[in-house]
Amino acid sequence: MRLARRATLLVAFFLLASAATAYAECAWVMWVDTFVMRDGKAVDRFVEPSDAYTSKAECDSTLRQYEKREEARRKVDSSKDKYYTCFPDTVDPRGLKGK
Repeated sequence: MRLARRATLLVAFFLLASAATAYAECAWVMWVDTFVMRDGKAVDRFVEPSDAYTSKAECDSTLRQYEKREEARRKVDSSKDKYYTCFPDTVDPRGLKGK
């Protein structure tokens, strides 16, 4: 009985460790959240994938560049606001899709 418990704990440990490793090594997707503005108010919203990356660091680095460009663009054109976010490729910020 004692051996079975140890084996179960050992298997559970390896499953948890492999899940954590898989999460760290997954692809990353940059999402753009676009708000169409009119008279200072958001009248429409679009959430779309923008680019895919092999690491979170790569996605975050590009995200910072996009944010700088967006900040400059907003000063000239206030008809849209764009916000960028990086998520693992298993996450869809648009939510679940129904049947």
